[in-house]
Amino acid sequence: MPYKRNLKISDLGEDYFIEEVTKDLMSHKDVVIAAGDDCAVIKTGDKDSYQLLKTDSVVEGVHYLPTDSPIAVGYKAMARAMSDIAAMGGRPHHAMVTLILNPSSKLSYLKSIYRGLSKAAALHEISIVGGETASAGKNSKNSITISLTGTVKKNLNELKEINSIRGTRYFGPSKMSLFRLLIHSFSIIAVFKFQVLLRVILLIIALFYLKTHLGIISFLLQFLLIIFSIVIFIVSLREKKKELINSQDNLKNIQDVLH
Repeated sequence: MPYKRNLKISDLGEDYFIEEVTKDLMSHKDVVIAAGDDCAVIKTGDKDSYQLLKTDSVVEGVHYLPTDSPIAVGYKAMARAMSDIAAMGGRPHHAMVTLILNPSSKLSYLKSIYRGLSKAAALHEISIVGGETASAGKNSKNSITISLTGTVKKNLNELKEINSIRGTRYFGPSKMSLFRLLIHSFSIIAVFKFQVLLRVILLIIALFYLKTHLGIISFLLQFLLIIFSIVIFIVSLREKKKELINSQDNLKNIQDVLH
């Protein structure tokens, strides 16, 4: 986009705006990833991990409505920052909260915002360690800014697998052996194991009626379909159903917060 003296921020796209305001910023040797990504990544004295830094804001009338529940607003503000830490493969640790409030805002409104912030923080054991509260102009909108720290393992890009609530998951086909790639593919199919079983049964029935035309090929295909079904059900046993149910309960608790 060519430079224009009277160009307004509203005329810019987010990517261009970030590029313009950050292109001349200085980064020292301890900066692994600077402005422009989901989080800044910084070297520390820890030999095994990097520090993550994130700031995110929500503004009344832009990201939420004045009539929205303040608990839900606080929850959303914290969750937005947490999601960017997660996008970098990290774990959040400490948060600082900056509130800019219209002078007419009630104390109960402020307390409810903090209830929402605390609910979201508790999910990942985040400590809210401070921040700033400022009074804005009479006609101004409320806003919440979250500054969040986190850590990410230095060797994350070397990991081939992790344990999750859905069983072992692998990072990228390029990091898998052929056997692991097959298991990974089967694990995706296993999510739909009952639909797969139904289709296999229908195919076996169809092949049975086509055996006069296909001969031994019909029996071979039926055998392979049966083996395929057995493999899918064996792979599906890797899923940690108890933890999955617990995670679903957590989601229900989040829904309760918003009401």
